[in-house]
Amino acid sequence: PQSAKERIKINFIIDVLMFLVIMAAGGIGLLMKYVLVPGSERFARYGADVDLFLWGWDRHQWGALHLALGYVLLGLLILHIVFHWGQIKRMYRNLIRGRSLRILLTVLFSAAGLILFLFAFVVKIEKIPVRAGEGGHRLMHLRHETEISRMKQDAPDRAEPGYHAGQEEDAVHHSHEERTPLILGSMTLREVEQRYGVPADSIKKQLGIPLSISNAENLGRLKKRYGFHMSDVERYIEQYR
Repeated sequence: PQSAKERIKINFIIDVLMFLVIMAAGGIGLLMKYVLVPGSERFARYGADVDLFLWGWDRHQWGALHLALGYVLLGLLILHIVFHWGQIKRMYRNLIRGRSLRILLTVLFSAAGLILFLFAFVVKIEKIPVRAGEGGHRLMHLRHETEISRMKQDAPDRAEPGYHAGQEEDAVHHSHEERTPLILGSMTLREVEQRYGVPADSIKKQLGIPLSISNAENLGRLKKRYGFHMSDVERYIEQYR
């Protein structure tokens, strides 16, 4: 019958779309995990706290697309179940003969599905206060280790006169003052001003942030609102100094 042929076509289209969406979601997941890496991994890989983009999108924007693909996949899955509902019911009856057991398992299965899908809205998260600047300790440690490694590669032979143990570490500590500042999204404008001696109002003007914005505002929030990058702040601090 014509209706049966149309149904087969629709099922085929749904299956193809599900496959493409699954592959796209998986690919974006790999992109976020291994390419557009988070802050601490960026420094370990590139030797600086750089901003990473693919086609103008950072990892957060790709993450939003990943979530959207998840919703699309859920919708396609529901359509897939609807178009195969008769077949699913027949298989379910053949596998589980008892009606009461079927009802019980259906309720449990549905409840488990809802819990897995909505648990993010009902769980109680743990809130641990972070002191100012504490979030950057790991990045600072990675920066220190990376610079020591580079200094060792360029250092004189240990047998040469004038070489002393700890020479690389001394050079690294001395060079910290001259290297690119480390700016984190958790830092406020006031913290940047206090740490690097650059007036907060000057930073606001450079980044297009209204002067009326409080200096206690988090740079990560301001970044999303006004479209700048942490590397822009670091470059301006270098220029100012």
